[in-house]
Amino acid sequence: MQSFMAMKVVGFDDAGVNNAYVNYWQIWLQGSDFDIDKVSLLGTSYTNDGQFVKWSPAFNISSERYMKASKTLPFPTG
Repeated sequence: MQSFMAMKVVGFDDAGVNNAYVNYWQIWLQGSDFDIDKVSLLGTSYTNDGQFVKWSPAFNISSERYMKASKTLPFPTG
């Protein structure tokens, strides 16, 4: 079973590789373990003309408050 967790980007490094440093609580909250796991990160996307790409028809970007709430909608897994 897959799980996901909302996180906030707080910084970047100059390693030149695809590293993701997460809070140590992720191990407990997501049930992660210490074998070779893959972490996928989902960020927001914009079209070339600056339009926000929505991943749910329930998105509401009419105000900052609704936009923030819409970003917590689950990502469809098909």
